[in-house]
Amino acid sequence: MNNLRISDGTTTINLNDKTNGIVTNYVPRVVDDGDGGINETAEVTLRGSVATVRTALQNLNKLFRQAEVYQKREVGTRVFLEIQLQSGDDYWRSELLEAAPIPTSETLDLGLITGAMKLRLSWRRRAFWEGPEAVLPLTNGNGTNVTTGITVHPINDATHSNYVAISGSNVSGDLPAPIKLTFENTYNDADRMGDTWMALNVRSNPSSLQHVLEGENADYGLTPSSPVSNLYSNNLRGIGTIPVTEGVICYWNLDNTFLQNCAGNDFRILCKLAFNLTGDIWAKMRLSMSGLSTLYEGPEVKLTEYYRYVDLGIVRIPPSNMLSVSTIMPLRLELLGKRPAGTQEIQIDFIQLMPMDGYRKIDHKGYDIGYGAKLVDNQIDEQIYVDWSTGASKYQIVYGNKLMLEPGKNQRFYFFYEGTNAALRTASAIISYRPRRAVI
Repeated sequence: MNNLRISDGTTTINLNDKTNGIVTNYVPRVVDDGDGGINETAEVTLRGSVATVRTALQNLNKLFRQAEVYQKREVGTRVFLEIQLQSGDDYWRSELLEAAPIPTSETLDLGLITGAMKLRLSWRRRAFWEGPEAVLPLTNGNGTNVTTGITVHPINDATHSNYVAISGSNVSGDLPAPIKLTFENTYNDADRMGDTWMALNVRSNPSSLQHVLEGENADYGLTPSSPVSNLYSNNLRGIGTIPVTEGVICYWNLDNTFLQNCAGNDFRILCKLAFNLTGDIWAKMRLSMSGLSTLYEGPEVKLTEYYRYVDLGIVRIPPSNMLSVSTIMPLRLELLGKRPAGTQEIQIDFIQLMPMDGYRKIDHKGYDIGYGAKLVDNQIDEQIYVDWSTGASKYQIVYGNKLMLEPGKNQRFYFFYEGTNAALRTASAIISYRPRRAVI
């Protein structure tokens, strides 16, 4: 071990740089103590003049207190134990949860001897180490291995991409690691970018899953129609009728290839409507065998409580893990609905399957994101805000958990974000992460 230090990014205490300190006994543990933390001790000798050693000890105590306050109140700055195995290597960090110096007989009896003080440090830290932050190369229809910001659209068709692909060879470590997303509104228009949804696909064949089902391609219930240009995916929509009593509005047939790619995963179903609905209208998703046997039925959702972006709940497709089966019988993904008396039309642009390997929605409770502003969702350091040219503002509500990259696996992030002129609108995505390891 070349060096061991305690740091919050501003104040750093070197414990083993051979000038300010020497660690005489420290072996990192691996198995956590049941609460996501690891308890450890280290025997350290602080070196230097009396004033230097006393200052180092005071700063250690301040950092230990700071770490404890952050864990209780999330106020201030996090504190890390950082280790460098060999000179020239990167430092890896593990967040301190609590820590304290433990007086020993040598400390009490001898104190400072010829510019050195021996003491034992006790701490509890996270059960993993994080490496330096790295920007991930992203690929979609707008570029290959882009690290400076790749274009992401709100729709996905032959000329638009609302996903980014990440090669497993670029994700190192041996533990899942959260991301930092910088998502800039690059559409120069007075209409702002609204709420944003993200999903991670690791286990449902990311390279081949058809994650969007177009309204105009429904196998029943919707008639293809071309709306005003630049508004919708494929410049088409599917138009249907909502029944008075609950019934099938439309459905898509899911064949063996589609089902095999889904791999029995859970998917949140998001629907982009072509225009607002009025009245007391309810809808829900159903998975069936030829419309005869219901395999799954989701909750009812009141469509008029939304603008044009509707969350229709979670469906498992297929409803059990059937990876050992070579051929799965076709299933139907059905949209059911009902309305009051009268005639009510529904226009569906598309529905999007958001895998639940990781899912997150960011809801803006203040301004939506203007042109040139950046949504920064730093899941590594648990911070989220909008970066404007004049400063940062925080008024976001987050639903869902962190999106955790899987080391060594090909994976994709899918996006779904609000805004008019979907075929023209663009955003730019940069994703970084810190690789995680259980053992350095």
